[in-house]
Amino acid sequence: MSIFIALLLALQQPVETDPAVKKGLAFLKSKAEDLGESRDVVLWTLVSAQVRETDPLVQRLLRDLLPAPLEATRSVALQAMILQELDASKYRYRIAQCAQFLVDNQGADGQWDAGRAVPMPELRFAEPKFGRGGPRAFGGPAGLPDYPKLLLKKLQAGPEKGNASDSRWAIWGLLAAHRARIVPPAEVAAKAEVAWRSASADPAEVLSCLSIALYLQEKDHKKDPDVLKAIDRLVEAKRPSDPVSLSVQKVAMIHAGTDKLGPDWWSNGIKTVLPAQQADGSWGSIDATCAAIRFIYYWREQCIDLR
Repeated sequence: MSIFIALLLALQQPVETDPAVKKGLAFLKSKAEDLGESRDVVLWTLVSAQVRETDPLVQRLLRDLLPAPLEATRSVALQAMILQELDASKYRYRIAQCAQFLVDNQGADGQWDAGRAVPMPELRFAEPKFGRGGPRAFGGPAGLPDYPKLLLKKLQAGPEKGNASDSRWAIWGLLAAHRARIVPPAEVAAKAEVAWRSASADPAEVLSCLSIALYLQEKDHKKDPDVLKAIDRLVEAKRPSDPVSLSVQKVAMIHAGTDKLGPDWWSNGIKTVLPAQQADGSWGSIDATCAAIRFIYYWREQCIDLR
């Protein structure tokens, strides 16, 4: 049984999550004037939970996001993910700028650090052929119209070394760009692959990011020995149950397309997350609340393969 079927079966289980999501979103909106450095994560969470683009908070956060300079790896990657989820056609040029930033900020060791502003070239797009778009993948977002791929080039040297945390955000951002048919140079994914094979990181991070690096090179990530080792580590490890760790694990499971943790990993996580929600709708901090919502509210992501 594939993970996708397992997740579909999990949806049929009587796990009531909507009230928790609504309370969590209400908490985030109540903190609209005091989001600080969590603004991008909050916007990503709102979009992931299908809050409409016309929502006042989404509109305000977008107005802050779009004109901001591209200076930090995490923020730029989040922006690519947000805009691809909202409307990849409408925001394609900005997604391409985010991808170019990530390409140019990759370090010599294949990882990313916190990032720095880089000169941004003019990016030229071929005209799309408007058709029906690509097929929906098990309830996932519809494919773009027949856009020609935009192939990026690395134009700047990055740092000497990076770190696993920023690298995770960067590779997630490049995957979002790839879904918008904006393709990084092959050597970027190849260097990331080498880095993640030897990374001393959480197995969920390794599983997710190595799978993406292989996918971007059109390699079969599901049979890769290091991907399989990361899955085994994930199975064997005593997993942390905080919302952030659970949300990263969920992404890893989806990217790897594995059911080795069994069909109950999501519902078991829910049984941990739901009772931890506080009376004000939060899970303590803004970031933890965002992570909990993303873990709970997953129907649009549940059966989306890397493609």
